[in-house]
Amino acid sequence: WITDIHDFTPFNVPNMNYAPDMYNRDSFFSTIASYNKELNLALWEKWGKTQTPEGGIGTIITPLMGSVEVKDNEATIEWLIWAMMNKRRFDVTLPQEKIEKAVKYVLNEFDADRDGKCKAHFSLSQVDIVDFNPKTDRLGVNQGMLAIALRTIKELGFDISGAYIQKAENEY
Repeated sequence: WITDIHDFTPFNVPNMNYAPDMYNRDSFFSTIASYNKELNLALWEKWGKTQTPEGGIGTIITPLMGSVEVKDNEATIEWLIWAMMNKRRFDVTLPQEKIEKAVKYVLNEFDADRDGKCKAHFSLSQVDIVDFNPKTDRLGVNQGMLAIALRTIKELGFDISGAYIQKAENEY
């Protein structure tokens, strides 16, 4: 979609029931499946504009309102995966400061004690409407997302040991 007469950057609403919101996880899966460089980079950068001072990436973007929800779900991990895929596919230079901020957010939010167990307030999936207080480490989907995040972070050039990745995978 083009959402504004002054903003011609793409906006991906893969389901009309969502209109006018772009739910980032859905735009991630539908766009990353394509090899359209312009579309992938434009939407990835739009996500990047939602980054909080702590490094988290937004969940929902609404035209003319911007990012309307940021919480510790899987959006930041998906943004990093998308960064890795954009780098692989299109050989682009990524904004290192934003990537580093997102990496720190993921590590500190989901495994602050670095024991390889993912701890989160939400399911790192579409079912992120259930709030766990305190954080839970009992969700298989979350553990799998942490393991994928660690492999992604390593491929993006950050110092993540094989032993740490293996701990996370063993927990999964």
